[in-house]
Amino acid sequence: MRKTPLPKLSADPDSQLVRWGWIAWIALTVFLAVRFFALRSNAPDLQLLSSVQLAALWLLWPIVRGGGALWRWMHAAPYAAWNGSYYEFDGRQIRVLFDDDALFLVADDVYVVLNVRGRATQAERVRAIAGREGLIRLPDRREVVFTERGLFAWLDRRTDAKAAAFRRWLELQVIAPHRKRHGVSQR
Repeated sequence: MRKTPLPKLSADPDSQLVRWGWIAWIALTVFLAVRFFALRSNAPDLQLLSSVQLAALWLLWPIVRGGGALWRWMHAAPYAAWNGSYYEFDGRQIRVLFDDDALFLVADDVYVVLNVRGRATQAERVRAIAGREGLIRLPDRREVVFTERGLFAWLDRRTDAKAAAFRRWLELQVIAPHRKRHGVSQR
């Protein structure tokens, strides 16, 4: 019977380890404060050297934990607007953004699902079918998105079965539940 190795502590810090780390950091803080006030006048040169080393040790835990939290936040920040706005069609992710009664779908996701490539994905060509306001770039977003009306106009021009299935899925699984939840009127 072969045992699987346990994950490294740095790769898998559970809540108990993190809690004890903060407890140790608080204990070190109390120790440093007591040491600073108790040994204030005795051997200032020796105290300075050991105080610098202890201060570095004291700063290590908040820097590591804070740096890790900052890294995770910076990595997730571009996707924060899309949290909870992912849907799946045919095993592919579709990002959907609801803004009051408006609906926006990321154009790249639609192209991937419908296997549209090349010149057919150029914004000018898509806008010629979907309309000027059918394919837009929202403020503060990098992605080009379809509006609901623009997407349906673009899908009306497609004749493949996958486009028809996608349209049916969009109406039944995304738009209808949203309208039912929020009492939004039809387009």
